[in-house]
Amino acid sequence: MDDNRDNHCSFGLHVGSLDYARGFARGSVVVVKVNPKDVVSVPTDYNCQKCRVSAYKVVSVFEQEIKAPVVDEDNEPVQNETVQKRSEFVERVEKYLENCKKKGYSAVGIRKIQNSFSPEYPSRNRVLDALDELGYFWYEGEEGWEVDLED
Repeated sequence: MDDNRDNHCSFGLHVGSLDYARGFARGSVVVVKVNPKDVVSVPTDYNCQKCRVSAYKVVSVFEQEIKAPVVDEDNEPVQNETVQKRSEFVERVEKYLENCKKKGYSAVGIRKIQNSFSPEYPSRNRVLDALDELGYFWYEGEEGWEVDLED
């Protein structure tokens, strides 16, 4: 393996970004898994979009772009526990708000959202962050902080 990063075109196994691979593929593009200990060099050409490695494992033939940083065998995102808990929290807030809309509410208090998580009672800031992520407008109303449910 050539470990000199100034040698742009050299011998050895090469892996790279999707753009790089598409430009140099002679047939199918494959998805590979590389252990970081097997990276030999990152040549200075191509804006660090390729590297030479001593080994890799072919995972599959490329069919669709992998969008998440870590995916399982079915190209489904693998999330760490913190991200997964946050996603579950945001989904629960969204379901609560959808139920409020079905009941005809035009607004709902942040405290009511917090109370719906009894006995956990998330902080107001955690609820407000979820509302921001969901694209809801919230404001300080006559009865405290509220979220606008009207489109």
